[in-house]
Amino acid sequence: MGVILPYGAKPILDARKQGRRPKDMVLISMIGPLPDELNPVVVADKDIPYDWSWVKGLPVCFWTEPKGYT
Repeated sequence: MGVILPYGAKPILDARKQGRRPKDMVLISMIGPLPDELNPVVVADKDIPYDWSWVKGLPVCFWTEPKGYT
């Protein structure tokens, strides 16, 4: 079994392997896609045990509830 990454994380991981990183904070959504975001968005499912090692050292913000987001 390979490494399980949330949707949208692979391009960030590939860039990190080349010594690059996102210039903006990574938004990790536990509520599905976030419309109209300029920052990189990764979509995760709370029931899947992902490998989060790709996020080490990056500024991230987790979206966990849709209240207030329209």
